[in-house]
This record gives sequence, structure tokens and C-alpha cells, in this order.
Amino acid sequence: MPRQARVIVPGFPHHIAQRGHNRQPVFVERRDFEYYLANLRKPGQIYFHENQLPVINGNRARLGV
Repeated sequence: MPRQARVIVPGFPHHIAQRGHNRQPVFVERRDFEYYLANLRKPGQIYFHENQLPVINGNRARLGV
């Protein structure tokens, strides 16, 4: 069965979710977590948007962009 089409509303943020495989931790080492956070701003600088609302738990990472 095909996936439903994404709804994109101009001016509203996108919800981006990332999960670890089989609910395993997304970040195994502290330096991986720090690298991820440090690089969140780079796409915003390139594409002129702000990353907002980062929520990072053990097995998932969510962003509102």
C-alpha cells in the first residue's frame, strides 16, 4: 500500500523524526551526540532556515524545522 502524500504548508514548521534501528540508541558515544548537535546549524546557514525545537532522547531524535 502506498504511503500517504506529505502535507506541506508554507510558513509552518516540518516535524523530522529519526529513530535508532530496532529502537537501539541513536548515539552510542557522547562525542557522536556532540557532533550531531554541532552540525544541526549548518543546513540552516545554507538554506536560510532555523532549526528549532530539537528533542533528543536515547533512541530517537526529533526536530522542528
